[in-house]
Amino acid sequence: MVPPEDLAGVLSTWEEVSAGAFPNTHENYWLTRDGSRRLVAWSNSALIGESGEVLHVIGTGIDITERKQAEVELLKRTAELEDLTQERAAANKELDSFSYSISHDLRTPLRAIDGFSRMILKKHGDKFDGDTLGKFNVIRSNSQMMGHLIDDLLAFSRLGRKDLTITTLDIKSLVRDVWKDLKIINPDRHIPLKICKCPTGTGDQTLIRQVLTNLLSNAVKFTRGRKRAAIEVGGYKDESEHVYYVKDNGIGFDMEYYNKLFGVFQRLHSAEEYEGTGVGLAIVQRIIHRHGGRVWAKGKVDEGACFYFTLRSP
Repeated sequence: MVPPEDLAGVLSTWEEVSAGAFPNTHENYWLTRDGSRRLVAWSNSALIGESGEVLHVIGTGIDITERKQAEVELLKRTAELEDLTQERAAANKELDSFSYSISHDLRTPLRAIDGFSRMILKKHGDKFDGDTLGKFNVIRSNSQMMGHLIDDLLAFSRLGRKDLTITTLDIKSLVRDVWKDLKIINPDRHIPLKICKCPTGTGDQTLIRQVLTNLLSNAVKFTRGRKRAAIEVGGYKDESEHVYYVKDNGIGFDMEYYNKLFGVFQRLHSAEEYEGTGVGLAIVQRIIHRHGGRVWAKGKVDEGACFYFTLRSP
């Protein structure tokens, strides 16, 4: 049954049809026996006589209530998504401004502290006793460490906004390139690197190179006290993803504190023992998560550690 408020429109449409005007479709509401309103889309056709008169009109109706509701919901969600996109763009702009402010406003006093300390040491250092010299060196060391913390924090915050350029990656080649750079940075270390089978993966080459740099740098750092350091890189296929690992025989870590491993500024070893800001593994995790992959690790105190990450297969 046609609702009373829609009856005039329906009658007008059928009058047009009977007079020979055939709109391809029209829509109107109908009331069902339980009183609910259903939207019906009509498609009209006619049987025309020899003299052009309308003999019969055939109307085919399809209930489009759910489809119409879905269209309305889709339009609503699209509008919400556009609003969120605009909000995110505004938030990113504010974050960029904030990051610049942090970089500029914090670096300026740090440079002053380090610079003036260096000047004082150069001009008067020969007149200072050992205790005073030590304190000046602590001032410089801490200001430089704060500079590294700022760099790492900014790098970490930018990762979430960097567009990914996904390509097929030759992981072995990336490992060799990273290792070549690390050997230059650590000329006093002579560590054999074992590169096992590494299947190709897919990802952003620059970011995955950063992942390998951070993991291999940690392996070099934490095997420093070993007479015979050993580092191994490899990978294997696992269903729809490829698993890669970086393994070393360094100082390892206690699995009891595993939940701190990938946290920002979380350290399992003191800065006095091993340099670093505690952001490297957090950056690794964020990069791999952006690629839709997983990161985890296994370790044992004084028996080394193994870090794993996954990438989608090509």
